[in-house]
Amino acid sequence: MPPYCRSPFTGNSTKAANTEAQTVVVNPVPGNVNFSDLHSMLYPGSTSKILFHYQPWFGSSEHIDVGYNENNKTVVANQIARMIALGGYGVIVDWYGSTNPARGFHLNTTNVIAKYLNSCFSTTCPFRMAIMVDKGAFSSQCPKGKKDQTSCITKNLTRDMDYINNHYAKEPWYVTDRDNPIVLFFLHEPEWSGTDWQRVWSEVKSHTNSFERPFKFVFEEEDVNCWRHYLGDGCYVWMNPAKWSPQSQFDWGASSNPKPVYYEDFYKNAVANPEKIAIGAIKKGFDDNNASWGTNRVTAQQCGQTLLNTKDLISNYYNSRYQLEYLGVPTWNDYEEGSEVETGIDNCYTVSASISGHKLNWTLDASSSYATPATVDHFTIYYGDRATLYVAKDSISANVTSIDLARLVPAGNWNIYVRMVAKPLFTNRISDPVAYRSR
Repeated sequence: MPPYCRSPFTGNSTKAANTEAQTVVVNPVPGNVNFSDLHSMLYPGSTSKILFHYQPWFGSSEHIDVGYNENNKTVVANQIARMIALGGYGVIVDWYGSTNPARGFHLNTTNVIAKYLNSCFSTTCPFRMAIMVDKGAFSSQCPKGKKDQTSCITKNLTRDMDYINNHYAKEPWYVTDRDNPIVLFFLHEPEWSGTDWQRVWSEVKSHTNSFERPFKFVFEEEDVNCWRHYLGDGCYVWMNPAKWSPQSQFDWGASSNPKPVYYEDFYKNAVANPEKIAIGAIKKGFDDNNASWGTNRVTAQQCGQTLLNTKDLISNYYNSRYQLEYLGVPTWNDYEEGSEVETGIDNCYTVSASISGHKLNWTLDASSSYATPATVDHFTIYYGDRATLYVAKDSISANVTSIDLARLVPAGNWNIYVRMVAKPLFTNRISDPVAYRSR
């Protein structure tokens, strides 16, 4: 266990009553994950700026224990290192404002990230941060409902825009679009039905337009009809999970339709509005049954097919000549809603190996009918003794199932292993040892 962890993470499962759930373990115990560049999975020639959505509250008593404290600089540094290895451009922090003392832990985590980037951005961590203002930034100060909260919300958002501008947006590592800092919003306007949201946004936008570098506002696709938002500068696509049923768990692209109409609508609008910021998404799945606020909304992972489906859909609209500028990964670490990718995605394969003479054979054994070879990148063969493993051959094509060891392994008695190297974000697997004597 890494020294910065305070306890091992033991994984999370779905609700016991979901007896037909395809994905029972929604957050696996951390394994050997392929943290290599995600661009290799996207359309050829992709230059998308990959942004990881990030939850800053683990270590706080308000949320489940996943084994680490995000106020810890070493935790932040290790997570950012993995994001950079994945080809990441930056992190989008789910931000609960600067005015609520009850959310001080969240703010501390954000400031730990900012301090870390200040120390290394121009040298060892070419990585950026943007803020997503969560409705929790003002919901306790301005309660939801029919009461008019226009002035209250405006006051809180204006104060938070000042904090973002003074503490983050002026730094060289903050995410910008054509030199304008981007701020995302995660809220649901109808929950404040008595509020004049047009006035809210008019006043807040007017305030940020007075900054030396005015902000660009990016709204959630399913929340405020963002493509036609009169003060919006762009949209991001989110989860859109369905309420649990044995059938709807497979509706990966819309909450009310087996077809991916929600995601398709996003990309169609993005292409039709090229002047707007568009932050697409690839997701592993969703399951909020480990959240105190959960309502049993579930999108099955399908052994990684959900991630592949959201990835492949992008190629219908973008290519090397017409790039998707921003690609979101929701989420890096939302353990409570079963969408985290930090611990790896299970592709439902294990590896079995056998030897006949000098010929090594191996098979992928699937634990689910949803397992697909499209999640496998390549194989690596190792030989080893009790202390050390050595590479016999690397980068073996994913469709190869045997190899001659005669010229690959030096003389001696060895254990042979076959390692399945999965696609980025998936868990790698290695076979049990097979004895081999090379002459």
